[in-house]
Amino acid sequence: MQLSHVLCPVDFSDLSARALRYAAMLARRVNARLTVVYAHSFSAPPYFTTGKLEDLERQFRESLREAEAELRRFAQRETGNLDVDVQIVEAHPVDAIRRAAREIGADLIVMGTHGRSGLNRLMLGSVTEGVLRESQVPVLTVRGEAPAASTGA
Repeated sequence: MQLSHVLCPVDFSDLSARALRYAAMLARRVNARLTVVYAHSFSAPPYFTTGKLEDLERQFRESLREAEAELRRFAQRETGNLDVDVQIVEAHPVDAIRRAAREIGADLIVMGTHGRSGLNRLMLGSVTEGVLRESQVPVLTVRGEAPAASTGA
């Protein structure tokens, strides 16, 4: 299988930073493009007035711009300044990751997993598990320590 485009969803956690370092190392080795995506879903409470909704929408657009800048900094720091694409997606994370993989033509998704099992997994749910279950693209999950960010090829 030839890898040309790797997708790495992140949530700014240490675990997603580890997965991103693995994704960057892999992308460098096979000369693949790397896209980093952050997905977030938000619904306004139904009791908000039109004025509150308009104010919230303005604040939300501003925070998306800030989130994209922070995502770019996060990606650059964790990949050793590898040239990456970043995307902020406003959708349920599993849906956003699947859609991003389809839209960019990803050959592989690399993402972190806490490796919870039993009641913990049942109670907390798992974005990684949802992606594993529903993705048409192979998924590489990362749990342990990843190599430090590297600037070399």
